Amino acid sequence: MAPRCSLRRGPWKLLPPKCVHLKTDRDNQMDAAQFQVPVRLKLAAEADIQEIYSAEDAVELLFGWPQQEGPIYEDALAECLVATVSPENVEEARRAFVAFAKVSNILAKDPATAIIREMTASWVRH
Repeated sequence: MAPRCSLRRGPWKLLPPKCVHLKTDRDNQMDAAQFQVPVRLKLAAEADIQEIYSAEDAVELLFGWPQQEGPIYEDALAECLVATVSPENVEEARRAFVAFAKVSNILAKDPATAIIREMTASWVRH
């Protein structure tokens, strides 16, 4: 957001600037390019889980990825780039990015999913 700041004057002293954040078309576009559910990544065994919230975040990670080749990488990058300018494609971008994360073995194991699987397995056994 582009801030617009102005000085405010009080009766006895100069007050801190009052900033009004005006949303630009780019800000609205980036808000629309947010994933409905963030993609959770574990980039290294000792690393904390990182969450990717948008197609732009995914593009940033993909551009920094050491092996920038292969059809799954290229598909994820292409879909995420499209979603940054065309937010209606954001969930297709998320699916392509999740596929990339799976084959790259960086998709974090979701504890809720593990619990649901365990509960389902116990129901089937009984």
